[in-house]
Amino acid sequence: MITLSLNEWLSVLGSTILFVGLLAAIWQVHLLAKQTELNIVQMANSLDWSRKEATFEYLARYRTELRYPNLELQKRLDILRQDGSAPLESAIKLLMQSDEARVQLFEMLFYFEHLAIGIMTGFFDDGIAREFLGNVVPTTYKSLLPYLQIRRQETNSTIGAHFEALAIRWERENASSDSPSFALL
Repeated sequence: MITLSLNEWLSVLGSTILFVGLLAAIWQVHLLAKQTELNIVQMANSLDWSRKEATFEYLARYRTELRYPNLELQKRLDILRQDGSAPLESAIKLLMQSDEARVQLFEMLFYFEHLAIGIMTGFFDDGIAREFLGNVVPTTYKSLLPYLQIRRQETNSTIGAHFEALAIRWERENASSDSPSFALL
């Protein structure tokens, strides 16, 4: 039988404790990695929910503040022609003579430009926004195209470029999609 001295026992015991401690440390690192992974998933879900909530709040603004002015502009002055093409520049210039109409045009452009920037940067949810305004954005863009061109000439800038890109993309996607999107126009 093998007999160990006290020093040898202490050495074996120390090595065992060290080995068990190493295993415990490895397990703790594993648990920490799992917890970090779970936290990342929870943060992503929270951010996604916040993004969707922000989208709904912004879309509600259209419904409460801008839907009727948009309809008024479309109907009162027959801005969008029956064939769906953009209105004549002369009709927009006539409309722009009214301060009230100028403000409405600016607010409409401002709203849709911010929507487009929010979608482009990921702040707003593209799917939700498209479901609500999938037909409104391209239609409004066509209506405001002469206004955009006039304002671009006046300001020598690319005012409304994000709105334009979003409207063109959504119109293309609407044309290739079989499913109609809900429109608030």
